Amino acid sequence: MDTDLDIEQDFEIPQKPYDHGLRKDSAPAKSIPYGPGGFTVDTVLSGDLTQISDANAALPTDDGKSWPEKMTFYLEFCHPEYNTPVHRKQRRVLETKGAFAMRAAEEIQAMLAELPQFPFRLDQIKVVSIAICSRGTVQPRLFVNGFMLPPETLTNLVSHSSRHQDSTAWRRGCTGRV
Repeated sequence: MDTDLDIEQDFEIPQKPYDHGLRKDSAPAKSIPYGPGGFTVDTVLSGDLTQISDANAALPTDDGKSWPEKMTFYLEFCHPEYNTPVHRKQRRVLETKGAFAMRAAEEIQAMLAELPQFPFRLDQIKVVSIAICSRGTVQPRLFVNGFMLPPETLTNLVSHSSRHQDSTAWRRGCTGRV
């Protein structure tokens, strides 16, 4: 009998339904900060979590609200050629900031593999924080509200979106849902 189980097998974990989506006031936390400088995707993928302060700390919560067992990861860019959302299957929510950053980096890498003409490398993508929000869906989503790219690459990106004017990510020129 094979004891090595693949934890990424397709199976569903029951989770509490969310009426009218997960709003910020009902989220387990407003955001997961990765300050002061954020983390670079390729650095975290290499297993180096030194860019993350308190990597072993538990994910933040507000008012004792609990995290769902699984969440869907999304990625969306404001560049006109890449403005359609790419999403993955639901994945387990990991318990520490470092493990969560690793999962987010893996999801970003997998999503970019589906965009073969994407002009940036993983070492040019820096995640500053992840906000929890809903876009009117019944499942919670994680929204990366900060991709920071080198200044020379920002000239290639659209720096404004009427849908997300209040997001620092759009002011920086690039955004993503994770």
